[in-house]
Amino acid sequence: MQIVVSNLLTNYKIFPSPKSKENILILHGWQNNLTIWEKTSYELSKSINVILVDLPGFGQTQIPPDSWDIFDYANFVETFIKKLSLDNLTIAGHSFGGRIALILGTKAKICKKVILIDSAGLPIKDFKSKFLLTAIGFGKPIIKILPKPLSKIIFDFVGSSDYKMAKELLPTFKKIVLTDLTEHAKKIKIPTLILWGDRDEILPITHAKKFKELIPHATLRIVWGAGHSPHTEKPEKFLEIVTEFLEQN
Repeated sequence: MQIVVSNLLTNYKIFPSPKSKENILILHGWQNNLTIWEKTSYELSKSINVILVDLPGFGQTQIPPDSWDIFDYANFVETFIKKLSLDNLTIAGHSFGGRIALILGTKAKICKKVILIDSAGLPIKDFKSKFLLTAIGFGKPIIKILPKPLSKIIFDFVGSSDYKMAKELLPTFKKIVLTDLTEHAKKIKIPTLILWGDRDEILPITHAKKFKELIPHATLRIVWGAGHSPHTEKPEKFLEIVTEFLEQN
C-alpha cells in the first residue's frame, strides 16, 4: 500500500490481527526495508496488528529531496501514525529505527510502549564500532578492501553483500550517526523493552546496559547467540520475548 507522507510517496504494509485492537509499528534499520520484517510480522499478527513502513530513502519510499536528520525522520513517522490514525500503539525500532523509537517514546500521547532492538542512539566510543559505521557510510567500495571478518560483519549488518548506499543519503547518514540521543532516553516514561543480541559487534551490549540505566521503566532482555539482528538470527526467541512484553499490562 502507498500513501503520501511529508510530500513523499510512502510504502507500507499492514498485517491485521483477527482478535486485537492493539497495534505495533516496526521501524527497520539503515539500508533495510519492510520486507526484512514480513516473516516476523506474520507471526506477531496472530496476537496484534502489525504495521511496517519503508522509511524515506529505503525500499519503495521516495528519497527526501534534502539531507534529513533523525528528527526529520521522527516527524515523518509521527505524521504517518496520525495519517493512519494508529492508537493503542507500541513502537519498535531496530538499529537506526531505534533512534526514531527513542524520540517518539518521549511522547506518551503517541505510543504506550517502546521496543528498542539493538538500537543506535548513544555515542559510539569504541574504535571497532566507529570504524565499522564509517565503512558502512562509505559503502561498497571501502567494504571490498576490508579483511573478510570485518566485511562479513558489515554485510550481516546491512543485509546484503551487494550493499551500496545511495549517494543522496550519505550526508543524512553522517548527520544521524553523530546525533547523541542520551537526553531523549532519559525522558522516556513509558514501559520499554531493550532487546539485544549478546554477540552484536556493531552496537555492543554495553549500549543495552547503558539504555537500561537511562530509561526509568526499562526491561533488558538478551538474546543469547544473536548478533545485531536477533529477529532474523534467533526468530523464535525474539518472538517469545516480544510477545511476552506486549501481553504485559
